[in-house]
Amino acid sequence: MKIKLGLIIAVCLVVIRPCPSGAAADVVTDIYGLEALFVDQQYRFLPIGPPSKDVLVQPYGSVMPVDWKKFPKEFIRQMYAEMDANGFPLYRVSVYEDPSTRETVFLNSYGTEVLRLAAESGYDPYAWQKAMFNLAEGQELDEWSRWIFDPAHIASSFTLIPEVFHESYLLAQDGLAAQELAMAPMSMMALSGGETKAVASMAMDTNGLVQLNLSLPEAFGLHVEIFQKDNLVYSPAWEVAAGWIPTYGNANVSWIDPGSSNLSFRFYLLSDADIDTDGDGFSDLREHYISGTDTNVFNLIDEDEDGLHDWWETKLFGGLGQTGAGDFDGDGLLNSEEMETNLGDPPSVALYTDPSLFDTDGDGLGDGNELLGMPPTDPLNDDAAPPVVFIVWPTNGQVFNP
Repeated sequence: MKIKLGLIIAVCLVVIRPCPSGAAADVVTDIYGLEALFVDQQYRFLPIGPPSKDVLVQPYGSVMPVDWKKFPKEFIRQMYAEMDANGFPLYRVSVYEDPSTRETVFLNSYGTEVLRLAAESGYDPYAWQKAMFNLAEGQELDEWSRWIFDPAHIASSFTLIPEVFHESYLLAQDGLAAQELAMAPMSMMALSGGETKAVASMAMDTNGLVQLNLSLPEAFGLHVEIFQKDNLVYSPAWEVAAGWIPTYGNANVSWIDPGSSNLSFRFYLLSDADIDTDGDGFSDLREHYISGTDTNVFNLIDEDEDGLHDWWETKLFGGLGQTGAGDFDGDGLLNSEEMETNLGDPPSVALYTDPSLFDTDGDGLGDGNELLGMPPTDPLNDDAAPPVVFIVWPTNGQVFNP
């Protein structure tokens, strides 16, 4: 059973370049420096946090060097090292904002609370959103906007390494692992209506292009769509980056964004293309984010204005390169003669014959040959008459009709 609203994943491409081997990196010298990194993560990912009761944990994009001298003793005592394959000690810390007290809360690698920092006097969790929406002084966000843009929705996790080991750690990565860490998975998971969620992670391919690696639950359909934006605030609408990518029922699918070279930011939305409530061929999420049409009403969408319903064009021909006046299958019938778009009420798309098949009924006669033959035959019925064979015996002239 497919999930009603589809699985939504918002993934933000934030390219954090790794330090070259031996290069200096900013050192986290106290708890307030770690808090500042967390706040930066909050406001970086807040605009793309889908409405959810979940707290979305964003891994920071690189291993940070740390100097413990100025950290509180109660914090240091509860840090636990994890040794990597090369024997370097890595310390993992998760940070979130308590939505009730607005305190910044720190957890160790076991998820145990180790420290809280009180919010600054006069802290307004919605100040950034008010500025972005140009609210007048004294004007407040409505309840819905406060819920969506609450910074407490965004948590972060950090991996720290003592400063003395940092340079050697980078050298041990030999450049490769360092880049993998710099492009660590950054997944934003939305409630799917069930217990299983989809996850997207990000990496760079050998050509410097973004590669999305999708881990899809069993309930996901056979096709995935990807929408993109380079700016969440000023871009007018989402665009289709890739549509109708076959998954073939696989749990893991990869896609490389051909236009992602030299980008600093790009935002993606992933959609189950097979979840189509009204059956008009466009997924619910595509109608919501791209066309703005009703997901409960059959819509005849022809964005390339070629007389063919775009979804059927993609389904039958593999893309939007055909027109009604074309003959994709070479059977002598125009695409528009094999399928008809009905603008009535209700609208529909009717296929007389399959415009992607030379011989729809598989009887050996092309669709055009059947419809235009003398006499015409039914291209949807295997009705080709077998040839009549007469055999004449040479000895007596007897005719045998099998």
